Amino acid sequence: MKGESQTLTVLYTPENTTDDRTAIFTSSDPEAVSVDENGTVTAVGHGTAVIRASVGEAWAECIVRVIDLRVYDVEPPEEVPKIILLT
Repeated sequence: MKGESQTLTVLYTPENTTDDRTAIFTSSDPEAVSVDENGTVTAVGHGTAVIRASVGEAWAECIVRVIDLRVYDVEPPEEVPKIILLT
């Protein structure tokens, strides 16, 4: 449904890295799926978007599909979507 959202989790390897942990989230199609600075993905309209989390030069992506204005499929399919960044 329009406005439905999930929050992505960024995992760092190694967990105790002293590198900058500031993640920047972007959507390839903000008219279908928006993402805020905390990684909360929100269904805005029909379509598919690639959500990218970048930390420094490292990045990871997931695909989000919105059908009938509901988030049906987040890849990789996990209960809580995770993005793993190797720094």
